[in-house]
Parts: sequence; structure tokens; C-alpha cells
Amino acid sequence: MGTRLEVVLDTVSLQHLLRSPKRCLPKGHRKLNQGEKSAICGPMKAGKLVLVLDQGRGLLSEWERTCGADTVRVLFSYWESLKGVRLLPSQKIKALENRHGRHLRKLGFTDTVDKLVLRVAINTANKTVVSDDGDFWNPHNPSERGNKTAPVARYCEEELDITIVLLRTLMTQLRR
Repeated sequence: MGTRLEVVLDTVSLQHLLRSPKRCLPKGHRKLNQGEKSAICGPMKAGKLVLVLDQGRGLLSEWERTCGADTVRVLFSYWESLKGVRLLPSQKIKALENRHGRHLRKLGFTDTVDKLVLRVAINTANKTVVSDDGDFWNPHNPSERGNKTAPVARYCEEELDITIVLLRTLMTQLRR
């Protein structure tokens, strides 16, 4: 992989990174070095990965509420030192078109922060969302998590040009 991959990381995927780094690593992957704070730090150090967040701190605030403010602040600061974070100015983050919002609501995709994740992703080079949250796949059927033909993932791909991937899939891509 020669270029940097810009992705938006959802809260559930961050929880998985913080809970059990081994879960995020593909089978046979090396264990984390003691100095690494999460499984994605290595790709950040290598310049392969950049997380994109909104400058208004909406996504970061959600991470702090869900995963613990102190933990997220330390991790975010570390990621910044690796040049693994890009903050997208608020004026660049536009609302989803009404037709997209309506259709996503019909599919059961209603969470405000999840919509923010999509709005940020639209403005990234790779238009990729890393999500282990079933809402990004099929809010009505959690067993479809990871299925690219699940209604929300398929709609995002076809109508918004956004690719939804699992954390494990991202880690496999970064290993290449």
C-alpha cells in the first residue's frame, strides 16, 4: 500500500480497539509492541493511515463519552504526535441531502453521530468508514454486520460513494 488511507472511525470500532487489541488484528499478525496504544498505531507510524474527524469535536466528544475522556485524550494526543489525525473544518462538513437522509431513516439509520460519521467520510480522500456497529450495515439485523450487501452499507456505497468496512478488514488492508 503506497498511499495514506484516510478513514473515519466509528465509536464501536474505537471501543473494540481499546477493549482488546488482539481482536482487531488479522490471524497470525504480530502482537502489539508494548509502546503501542492500539492496533492502528503501527500503520499510523508508517504513514499508511490517517483518521479524519470533525474539527467541531462532535465525533471526539462521542468517543470521550463512550470510551472514557481520559483514555481518549491520551490516545488522540498520541495519534496526533504520529501525524495520524486530520481535523476537517466544520464549514466543509455539509448536511446529507434530504433524499439521502430520508432513505437512511427508512433503513433504520437514525443516530445523529452515525450521520456525522458519514458527513465527514464524504469529505475524505478515500470515503471510507470503519465500523463494527450494526447500524452501518443493517440496523434491523445485526447478523449482517460485515455484509457489503446489507442495506445501509450498500446504500452508502451506491449513493454516497462511501465504503463501510469492519475494523478487521481495515487491519488486513493495512498489512498489505
